[in-house]
Amino acid sequence: MCLIITTLCALLSALLFFGWDKENAHHTRTLFLMYGAAAAMWFTDRLFAVAEGEEFLELTLSDACLGFTVALCAPAALFLYHLKDRWQSTSGSLEQTRESV
Repeated sequence: MCLIITTLCALLSALLFFGWDKENAHHTRTLFLMYGAAAAMWFTDRLFAVAEGEEFLELTLSDACLGFTVALCAPAALFLYHLKDRWQSTSGSLEQTRESV
């Protein structure tokens, strides 16, 4: 289920990155790379699971909860990164106004 959820998130963020969101391309590219890397990781994990005799798709509730957690953590991490950038740019402008006074 993690593989399905992160692959869908990667496809959605790819559509945002390549299609609509040209103004915030840096942020959607980062989101696309986060989801794409997670999907590649789970795909590799499932290939090794098949080699050990397990099923390719693991459709359990705990796996779905893990997938949704990852799907929510990537935008949260991007939001925190954006807040840090905004805070640094704001604190830099405050220092400039203090020096000019």
